Amino acid sequence: MENTSLCYIEKNGAYLMLHRIKKENDMNRDKWLGIGGHFEFGESPEECVTREIREETSLEATKLSYRGIVTFVYGDEGEYMHLFTCEDFEGTPCECNEGVLEWVPKSKMRELDMWEGDHIFLDLLEEKHPFFSLKLVYSADGKLASAVLDGRSIPLPYKVKRTPAAANTGNTDNGSMKSIDIYTDGSCRKNPGPGGWGAVLVYNGREVELSGGEADTTNNRMELTAVIEALSKLKSPCKVTLTTDSKYVCEGITKGWAASWKKKGWKKSDGKPALNPDLWDRLLELCSVHDVKFCWVKGHAGHPYNERCDAMAQEQSGRYL
Repeated sequence: MENTSLCYIEKNGAYLMLHRIKKENDMNRDKWLGIGGHFEFGESPEECVTREIREETSLEATKLSYRGIVTFVYGDEGEYMHLFTCEDFEGTPCECNEGVLEWVPKSKMRELDMWEGDHIFLDLLEEKHPFFSLKLVYSADGKLASAVLDGRSIPLPYKVKRTPAAANTGNTDNGSMKSIDIYTDGSCRKNPGPGGWGAVLVYNGREVELSGGEADTTNNRMELTAVIEALSKLKSPCKVTLTTDSKYVCEGITKGWAASWKKKGWKKSDGKPALNPDLWDRLLELCSVHDVKFCWVKGHAGHPYNERCDAMAQEQSGRYL
């Protein structure tokens, strides 16, 4: 029996998931998994999972919880999988050579293509079940044949017990999320050159202004930065209506361009490199946490919030002249 590790990294009501689409002859091909892999000689479970997180995501885990052991049996093969959650980490996820990394809200986890048994231990994790031993036996066609938790059989087919997001965020559906209006704009003089961005967040009649700038940037980077900075201020998953005068930002998300570039290793359909991959990657991450509706308005056409954001962006870019 081999030993492997698996970790569900948590942030803002979402798990960092790996869509296994890059490796050939992968038994997990097209499946969505947490982060982990095989033990190296002499490693403890904590050492293995910490190394795997670093290698697959570039993140440094700073708070791990050892949650259980899953015994897998499939045909004449098997493994012991040591299951962890990670509540705190340092760094930003990088590109992974085994698949595509994506932050997935817990409320959307059940929509993913994953192994049937994964739903069982995901429920156990969300229920804060004490350290557990789970045995999962799969048939030759990949179907879950039996499941035993702490020595007791689980009836199959398994019925998901709860919606994970409800336990973690207090939200049972989008209707119970806070509704936020966000307005953004970016500006760059000379393009590239000194740039600035501005954003206004509106909730329950209260308004919050944000702004910033850079000495050497582009207009598109400032447009993206405005959106990212505004969404980053939200402390829990929200229903957001985001208004911008940038078609680059709107269509990059609504037409699926950014998601497609990411799956292709940040290449466009013509094979040329996609610009601003660092910002698009962060925006896709935030859009996986929040329910964001993008709205385009014509710039400099009298929209009060757009004009206000533009004024902040212009002021910030002027600081670098």
